[in-house]
Amino acid sequence: MEVLHEEYAKKRRLRTEESMGGPFLILFFSDAKLHTALEKWLKGLKKAVEA
Repeated sequence: MEVLHEEYAKKRRLRTEESMGGPFLILFFSDAKLHTALEKWLKGLKKAVEA
């Protein structure tokens, strides 16, 4: 059984889960805002790992 396809075998993968939730979350954070924050966090993490 192959877990990862060969084309992905040499890439790093990181799984994230949003820890905030609830019916009122959308009042404070849109999907776009959460996505932007996650992208910023991932870029910072990548920079730190590659240093």
